[in-house]
Amino acid sequence: APQGTFYLFSDLASLPDALANGMDFFQAALNEKVICVPGEFFDVNPGKRRRAHDSRFSKYVRISFGPTESSLVEGLTRLEQMIKAKR
Repeated sequence: APQGTFYLFSDLASLPDALANGMDFFQAALNEKVICVPGEFFDVNPGKRRRAHDSRFSKYVRISFGPTESSLVEGLTRLEQMIKAKR
């Protein structure tokens, strides 16, 4: 049995504007009862030196492939439907 988790760091830039930002995608996914993590949460910015710039990971989300296969299929199906509805 696997003893770790695999993550996908997904680029959202080519999605419709309503989903092309990690925080917006996260909120829309929550509405579908799917959790992902906005990419900007992984942007290390010691001392907040890059205040004038958006996070370089603002157009990404991280998706975990750690849950059961049936949960993954359900979650990815919901995300697919969410994206299709915004096109």
